[in-house]
Amino acid sequence: MDRKASYNWIKEFLQTRVSASEFAQKFTECSFPVERTENISARFKNIVIGEVEEVSPHPNADRLRIAKVRLARASEQ
Repeated sequence: MDRKASYNWIKEFLQTRVSASEFAQKFTECSFPVERTENISARFKNIVIGEVEEVSPHPNADRLRIAKVRLARASEQ
């Protein structure tokens, strides 16, 4: 059975500062084998988080709404 775990979570839980590859090697030596590690940060590079500040009717469409969203850098529509 495959198990996946976030290395950031492991670092927080174990309070370790070793690299992911070093942790995988040490974990394999004293416990279960780590078959592979995968850096998934590239999957999330274009994702942004924002908060909807305002929603208003679209001036040219009855079924659409315009949302004003506050992002970390700016406010966009």
